[in-house]
Amino acid sequence: MRHRNSIVVVLLAGLLAGCASSGTKPLPACGRASAAARYAVDNGVVRKIYDNERGSPAVTADLAHVTGAADLLAAVTDDNQAATLAAVKRIVYTPGWHIVRLRVLDNAGVVLADVGGPYVLAPVTGNLLVDGVVVGTFVMSVQDDMGYKKLVTNIADLPVELYLDGKPLMGSLVDPPSTPPSGTTLTLGGVDYDIDAYSVEAFPSGQLQVVVLIAIPSPALGRESCATIKLATEAGVVARVASPIHHAASA
Repeated sequence: MRHRNSIVVVLLAGLLAGCASSGTKPLPACGRASAAARYAVDNGVVRKIYDNERGSPAVTADLAHVTGAADLLAAVTDDNQAATLAAVKRIVYTPGWHIVRLRVLDNAGVVLADVGGPYVLAPVTGNLLVDGVVVGTFVMSVQDDMGYKKLVTNIADLPVELYLDGKPLMGSLVDPPSTPPSGTTLTLGGVDYDIDAYSVEAFPSGQLQVVVLIAIPSPALGRESCATIKLATEAGVVARVASPIHHAASA
């Protein structure tokens, strides 16, 4: 829900601004710029989804759960691995906190506990403090790779593939390219796509390559104005976010 709320606020603001400025005067056809008009919206949505995994209010709340955990702080202060593991399990498996992985280290960089799923992204790091003194560090994430893939697919309604070390890891394509596409366009199944490729941080370090495919609009769509295409794309995202079906599929 945290992803949907922030994305909807941004897009609704754009929709209202677009409606207010459209007026009654006919606008010129978007033509070849129609692909760029749609791409700009879809690109903004998928990037916003990732940004939320790093800095949303929900992430801030989960960070407070970690840094304020008395049992964790005591265990790390005593360098007690068993107690640290117990505290980390409690934090990760507390309903409603949505921490998918938590790794805790002592001041020497030794891992005391690491609990959560194997394929996780958007790590957030921090210090564990007792009376203002750093007793250890941690790496936390609120999203795994599968969850991120589902969010992009269901909110933006776009095919997406995640690559690890240059090889397909998971995604929505039945037969993805064996390596991340190097160009800016790609044809799959007779459909032409623009490619939005970017890197995100893996857990606890390293990079994942994300490849999002944005269908190139038909010539017929190019006869619409760029503003109309932009508003229609934004409205589609808002409708999917509000849909109970997509809500359940992204949970």
